Amino acid sequence: MKLLNIFNAAIDAVGGTAAVSRELSQRQFTSPVYLLALGKAASEMTEGAVAVLGNNLKKGLVLTKYDHLGKVVRSHSALVCHESAHPVPDAASLQAGSLLVDFVSSVPTDACLLVLLSGGASSLAEQLPTGMTLEDLSAVSAFLLSSGLDITAMNSVRRSLSCIKGGRLADRVSAEHVLQLAISDVPGDRWQDIGSGPLVLSDPAAAMPELPEWIKVLQQQVPEMPATESSFAHIESKIIASADLAKNAASSFAVAEGMTVHPVSGDLHNDVAVNARKIANTLLAAESLPGIYIWAGESTVNLPDKAGRGGRNQHLAALLAEKMAGHSVEILCCATDGTDGPTADAGGYITGETVQQSKEVGLSIADSIARADTGNMLEQLGALVTTGPTGTNVMDLVIAKKLAE
Repeated sequence: MKLLNIFNAAIDAVGGTAAVSRELSQRQFTSPVYLLALGKAASEMTEGAVAVLGNNLKKGLVLTKYDHLGKVVRSHSALVCHESAHPVPDAASLQAGSLLVDFVSSVPTDACLLVLLSGGASSLAEQLPTGMTLEDLSAVSAFLLSSGLDITAMNSVRRSLSCIKGGRLADRVSAEHVLQLAISDVPGDRWQDIGSGPLVLSDPAAAMPELPEWIKVLQQQVPEMPATESSFAHIESKIIASADLAKNAASSFAVAEGMTVHPVSGDLHNDVAVNARKIANTLLAAESLPGIYIWAGESTVNLPDKAGRGGRNQHLAALLAEKMAGHSVEILCCATDGTDGPTADAGGYITGETVQQSKEVGLSIADSIARADTGNMLEQLGALVTTGPTGTNVMDLVIAKKLAE
């Protein structure tokens, strides 16, 4: 599948190992380095650091999602590794929060604390205020994931309920020099939204979505976020991989393979149905030419009470199958981290024949969309895309190929 080759080229360009190695190779470290890696790409980012730092790496803590630890990191004598849940935090996420606070508090003041941050961090480590329980946190997460809120709004809520997010972790750091490198999985690469901003100044006046009263009660128990730049003067932060880099790499690969790539306006940060219309309108426009079209972003989905199997990319693929039925197109919708929602699949692949294929085997795409069960439908059609953990996370990519009608 040529579209998957384009997707893989994008992933290679923003891989955690290469991104960290490239950045650290340009730096000199005169003091011992203590490493904290947090997120779904934590293991791969740590591999990049290990390759460059060598014996200068004194100690490290790697916090990532279950089944996301690589052998190099797991077997390294200087590293403590811990796995927890995503997208809904579990008890191990609270244990990770305690490990995180203890670690940054114990780093010698004259050492360098190297922080490697990637998407998923908001769920993987948490420290709750007094009076708030894991059951409360799970209920908040379930509400957010089914609400249709975008990542900016969800992370504003997460920051408001945490003792380490929203810059609060900075007050626990003992090291006088902190270097924070991040793979951005948020629109606009806003630092306060990457992992809910544990080590950056967050805007306390950021717009808060309308919330149920029980969440507002929980918010009243949380300490204030640091309000001035002085708490972060010793922290240097740099984004080393992003969706724009992935899109550019995908485009360059396609061109090198002899394909024509057409620019698109805007990215996908709306309701999944809105994004499906946007993509379809672009591909079906009278002036639209044959070739490759690439979008990045993250759709939002309002889920029914009893959602089936799937994720936002699988849902988007199913909607596009309906809209593009009978047309000469191929479309790949995939999460760059290899995990679409609470599934082990990255997304879906559809063509203008997908609707007809579903009818031939007695499936209703409309019904699977209504039940948020698009994963089972795509699996039966052989249209699921499963990559496994990719070692990065820069939101989602939609890659479409339009053929001459």
